[in-house]
Amino acid sequence: MLEGNKKFYLDETGHGRYEAKINTTYESNLEQSILDLLNKCRETTLTEVTAKFGDYPQVHNKLKDLVLENKIFMYESKVKTEDRLEIEKKVKIVDPNASSWNPFNAQPCLTCMIMSECQLGNPVSPATCQEFQEWLEFEIEFEMLDD
Repeated sequence: MLEGNKKFYLDETGHGRYEAKINTTYESNLEQSILDLLNKCRETTLTEVTAKFGDYPQVHNKLKDLVLENKIFMYESKVKTEDRLEIEKKVKIVDPNASSWNPFNAQPCLTCMIMSECQLGNPVSPATCQEFQEWLEFEIEFEMLDD
């Protein structure tokens, strides 16, 4: 049912709601689907995840959230092809029994889509990255509060 441009639906309790539940349901289903995939195969490539769920900002943002929540781990791996060495982003499930929160999990470099291009002297570098600067400032503030 539509009222204006908003979608209307009934939730589990029978109450009427507009749009918000659709996004919430999508987000939670996307998270669970990603975790289900990784629980089955334990480790896969970012390319395989985006092939399954789409190369959309919501998918990349959900992966970042899962890294920050310490549910998954993303890293780069060097893969040798016939004539060259390529960098491949990999995603794996975090074993909750073998892992504890590590503040470096929140480092934006771990989920950066252009990490392989990031070097001092390049246009993309830690010195020019706004996300890295914000994270570093937060970490420094946090350390100062602990002292």
